[in-house]
Amino acid sequence: MVAGLAPSSFARFPTAVTKLKTTLDLTPPGRAVVVLASLALGAAWTTGSEPARIAACLLLAPLLVDWAAKLRLFDGVAIHVGRRRTRAGAALVERIAVRNEGRHVWNLHLGVQGLIASLRAHPALVEHLPTGREVAIDLSLRARGRGRIATRVFHLATQHPLGLIRLSAKMAVDATAIVEPARITLRVAKSSTGLDGDQTAECATRSDGEAFYALRELRDGDDWARVHALRSAALGTPVRVLRRGAVARAARVLLDLRSPPGRTPSRFAGPAFEWGVSAAATLVEELTRQGRTVDVVVLGSRRVRFADLGGQASTSAFLEHLAGVQPQAHVPAPEATLGWLAAGEGDVYWIVAGGFAASLERERVGSHLRILEWVA
Repeated sequence: MVAGLAPSSFARFPTAVTKLKTTLDLTPPGRAVVVLASLALGAAWTTGSEPARIAACLLLAPLLVDWAAKLRLFDGVAIHVGRRRTRAGAALVERIAVRNEGRHVWNLHLGVQGLIASLRAHPALVEHLPTGREVAIDLSLRARGRGRIATRVFHLATQHPLGLIRLSAKMAVDATAIVEPARITLRVAKSSTGLDGDQTAECATRSDGEAFYALRELRDGDDWARVHALRSAALGTPVRVLRRGAVARAARVLLDLRSPPGRTPSRFAGPAFEWGVSAAATLVEELTRQGRTVDVVVLGSRRVRFADLGGQASTSAFLEHLAGVQPQAHVPAPEATLGWLAAGEGDVYWIVAGGFAASLERERVGSHLRILEWVA
């Protein structure tokens, strides 16, 4: 879908640096014309036939016209797109703004490459883009995988006017895109065993009668069935009922990115690692949705801590960090981290992502530890 934009619409986007790389190649009709022109030139060369020379010139003339019409055609085209945040595997429709300060462009095909890519090679068609005009384009995209990038790559192409030569371009636009890990279903084992993510969710909550306990402001992800209608109407904002048995508890989560000792970390960047990262995102999101506060440590070659998620801190920074994590070289777990897990009240989780079993370290934490790991 393509719609016109007001001339001031680019003000809504941050100033972006763009880099353009263009290529010209023959279309199938263009290759056929080249073959015929080559035959005519060969006949003119060997026989000296005047009609053959005229035929060669008539065949080559459209190619030259089409080539000249496309020279520097995209130099005045600019693309602006906003910051994008989504999840791996998610389908989305993104609106971008295209402005032309150069020559009139006809039949412009536009697509996106890279981390967030078009569902088709050229999903959008702009029939004409006059000089000094801009349009809004809705592109159907899909996030191919988890990651974080600072540059988006757009693909432009046109065969206008004669369709003998295709002008293609890759335009790199400075625009941040963050793709969080995909969410999966989990069953958290009540003993120190791991189960893969193809099971149903079963995060334990305390239940001791579900008696009324208190009211608090509704948070993102809360169950709307718990909203107190009368009190919400009186305060003018949704408030949730807290009941005994659903009172928030603390939880501690360790995401282990370490590969086994002496092994190359990149060898473990496969389905098991992606499952572990997705399990961490899913678990923390589920625990905070239940009203718990969560402390997380991401353990690799260095230790990164996210404290009080769901309480005073948002999970946004944690999920953004997960978008860029990779398997890490092995280092021993710090004593402070193991002590932090062993002393934790409530639920304690150890998520295996990098391939290191850490059996001895787990034993030092204690039997209350819950292990989440990929099972092939």
